[in-house]
Amino acid sequence: GKKIDFRNVIMIMTTNAGASDAARFAIGFAGGKKSDETDQAIKRMFTPEFRNRLDATVMFGGLTPEIIDRVVEKF
Repeated sequence: GKKIDFRNVIMIMTTNAGASDAARFAIGFAGGKKSDETDQAIKRMFTPEFRNRLDATVMFGGLTPEIIDRVVEKF
């Protein structure tokens, strides 16, 4: 196969790790606990060797029904 140069690459990966924990909190009431529980879910799901290769993790909020409707309408 071909060799690929990953030195100047930004790779974006997604996961649902921690999604069930995050869903338990109402918007605006999570405080720091939400990210702590999400971090713990990521630690349970991925090995330390994999996590240590990541520069950052970013948690995004869920989509509202209105946003989902707008996405679906595009297709």
